[in-house]
Amino acid sequence: MFINQRITSKSIIRACIFGTLFGLCGVGLFAVLLLSANDEKEEVADTEKQTVVNATKNESTLFYASQHGAFSTLEGASQLVAAHPTLNKSAIVEVDGQFYVWSKISTAKLTEETIPSSFSKAFTISSNACPSKAIAKVPVHLKDEHALKIYFEKNDGIKDLPKDWESFMQSIATLSEDVNVIRLHTLSYYLTENECLKIDFNS
Repeated sequence: MFINQRITSKSIIRACIFGTLFGLCGVGLFAVLLLSANDEKEEVADTEKQTVVNATKNESTLFYASQHGAFSTLEGASQLVAAHPTLNKSAIVEVDGQFYVWSKISTAKLTEETIPSSFSKAFTISSNACPSKAIAKVPVHLKDEHALKIYFEKNDGIKDLPKDWESFMQSIATLSEDVNVIRLHTLSYYLTENECLKIDFNS
C-alpha cells in the first residue's frame, strides 16, 4: 500500500512538471506566432507606405514626350530630323546611350497625329542627386506653365529658379510659343548642363 502511494505521488509530481513545461511551451509558441504576425503586418504597412510615397513622387514628375524615333547613334537621329522639315523644332535627347527624337513634352498624353508618326512616351525626371536646390527643382518648374513663359510673374509662387532660367526663356521664345516645345528644349538644355538630372522611362 505504501509503494502504491509512493508511485502515485511521483506520478502526480511528474505530471505536474510535464504539464507546466507543456504549458510554458504553448505560451511561448503562441507569443512567437503573435510577434511574427505583427512583424508581417508592419512589413506590409511599410511596403504600402513606401508604394504610396513612390507613386506620389512619380506622379509629381510624370511627363510625356512625342517620340518619333530612337537610335543607337546621334548620326542616325540627326538623319531622321534632317529628312523631315516638320521636325525643325524637335530635339535629340540622349538617355543611357540611346538618342531619342522628340518634338514636344507635355504633362498629359499626346494624341495628335504627326508627320513623321509618333507616340506618347512616358517618363519621369530624377533630380535627387543634384546638390543645387534650383537644379533639383527643374522637374517642378517644367510642370509649371507660368515658369515656362518668357515674361512670368515672380510673385506667382515661382521660387528657386536656376540663375540662367529667365535668359533661356527669352532665347527659346524665338523658336516657338508652344509651351510643350519650350518645355522640351528647356529639359534638353538642363539635361546637357547637369548630369545629376536623369530621365527614367516608365513601363
